[in-house]
Amino acid sequence: MKRKGFAIHFSPLGDVNGETRCSSHQVHINEVIPADAQLKTLVRELAHVRAGHGSRPGLTRELAECEAKGPATISGTPTSADSASLTLTAALTITIVP
Repeated sequence: MKRKGFAIHFSPLGDVNGETRCSSHQVHINEVIPADAQLKTLVRELAHVRAGHGSRPGLTRELAECEAKGPATISGTPTSADSASLTLTAALTITIVP
């Protein structure tokens, strides 16, 4: 995300797991959810960034969420620190073509 100019922040977000603020180049991950949910959320938010969701006119929220959900679903739910590292690496190799 750093290469795209996005900063990652961990903070309490209420009932939201994460959000990407494209205009300010910030990704926010809910710090109170379990680590495996944080990882999956980070992958999903990265998918929003990689797909250019902040710069695609006419893109509906429904389509943006559908595009971002794929890599997060593929990343699965890690069961240990080692599998979390491997899962994140695999998920980051996915390319989203708008």
